[in-house]
Amino acid sequence: MSSGPRFDDALALALGWARQHRAALGDDVHLLRDIYGRIRVVVGDDVVVPPALAEELHDRLGHFSPGQASIFVQRAFFASEELSTDRVLLDEGVWLVDHLVSEQGWRRAPVASPAHCPRIIFFGIKGGVGRSTALVALAKRLAEQGLRVLVVDLDLESPGATSMLLDLDELPPFGVVDWFVEDAVGMADDTLLRGMVVPSRVGEVLVAPAVGTRSVPVLDEEELERDPMLSLRDGTFIAKLGRTYASPAGAEFAERIERLLVGLERVHEPQVVLLDSRAGMHDIAAAAVPRLGGTVLLFAGATSQTWLGYRLLFSAWGREREVVERFRDRLRVVAAQVPETGRDAYLGRLREAAYDLFAGFIYEESGTADAFSFDVNDPEAPHEPLPIYWRRELVEWEPAAPPGPMAETVTTEQFEAAFGPFLRGVLALPYVAELLQSDEEAP
Repeated sequence: MSSGPRFDDALALALGWARQHRAALGDDVHLLRDIYGRIRVVVGDDVVVPPALAEELHDRLGHFSPGQASIFVQRAFFASEELSTDRVLLDEGVWLVDHLVSEQGWRRAPVASPAHCPRIIFFGIKGGVGRSTALVALAKRLAEQGLRVLVVDLDLESPGATSMLLDLDELPPFGVVDWFVEDAVGMADDTLLRGMVVPSRVGEVLVAPAVGTRSVPVLDEEELERDPMLSLRDGTFIAKLGRTYASPAGAEFAERIERLLVGLERVHEPQVVLLDSRAGMHDIAAAAVPRLGGTVLLFAGATSQTWLGYRLLFSAWGREREVVERFRDRLRVVAAQVPETGRDAYLGRLREAAYDLFAGFIYEESGTADAFSFDVNDPEAPHEPLPIYWRRELVEWEPAAPPGPMAETVTTEQFEAAFGPFLRGVLALPYVAELLQSDEEAP
């Protein structure tokens, strides 16, 4: 049986060791943790660490030591950005630099250009909460307000907005996964950008779906007989999806998404972009939530699973005040699928849970006038939930259905009862209200 410290113990042991020997290590010590959790100590080029200290740290770390001979590394072996991009301050002069296979973007600064089109990002720590349905409802309402809306389906593993806004035969040739595959080899041109967006039946709403027709298997035997090459589409989407996150050398995934959005905004000229993000702590969400410069709607239910997930996520921002300051005022909680009975009590529990989360990781002490701090019952606070009320009729809502029985399953009154408070709350957010006001003032 293996013995020694676990992953969680190793960092505490390394930090304790660094505190104990700060005088010998010099200024700005970096604990570099590799993808396996093994920890090296990066010291200044002029620092000579006695062999006895290397042996001591190696023994403490056990299997999370890279070996006594390589446990110390001089700073000269690293480019400056390698030790500054993702570092977290653990103690005075002691930093942690984590090398991760994925999820690296949660603690990085936004990448959105200042001139980007207004964006609203839909995110949930768990799926199945009606996030995509709410996005379609907002797209519908914004289009009714006279805005040209672009919906980008970034939920690539489980496209939701795509199927709600477009029938299968309405899909464009290409989807978002095609852009990532083509971009990797320098083929993400304007022809591709034009070929991945089509109008929906829901007002002035354009859709960039996750998947295009070239990735959809053909089941019609007569069609396959006419063109046997169509059989090559079988499994094509999985083949593309499996290459989506393989960014070219030197390209961050968030930067690639930003280039995609900037290209779509330039070619199709929307007035607002709605992004349906992947649920959970996924690489797409790590780019969309903190880094793309939009209002972020955080979908939640009053369940322990939801708040554990958000707590794990928000803790990544706890030490990154400079990063979180850039987007914290754009966060807003959404109470998803509020039940038909006991609504006030449900919303009260959700409000308390959201407040505890924000107070623990985002809000500041209220000692100064400009502190980012809110009372638990402040209706304008980021933690105050915008409610979406569950209704049986919405389960079968098909907003893009052609005229017929499916298109008539939800009446205007039922739609307003479910989404009205949420839509009014979103439209009143400063970011969105300014957009609507500027559109009204346009000649």
